[in-house]
Amino acid sequence: DAQMVLNRIDLQQRQFRQRYARYALKNELPDLTAFSKAVSQHYRLEVEVSGSEYVLRLIGRGEELPTLTLDHAGAGDPAPIVGT
Repeated sequence: DAQMVLNRIDLQQRQFRQRYARYALKNELPDLTAFSKAVSQHYRLEVEVSGSEYVLRLIGRGEELPTLTLDHAGAGDPAPIVGT
């Protein structure tokens, strides 16, 4: 579910760029609860924007949850689980 939410946020980011000719900051994107209440309870969203690039991260609130990343080029994968 978290990966699907990350993909939907990525789509929002791309649509924002088409409309405003720049990428959205975190506060300009819908809140995680708009995508999934369950995911918002277990992850927090981090958005880094630099010119024509961005990185989206869903950071797990527990050690057992991986951090999921996706960038402007569509690249990303789960980071190693911390604490194992």
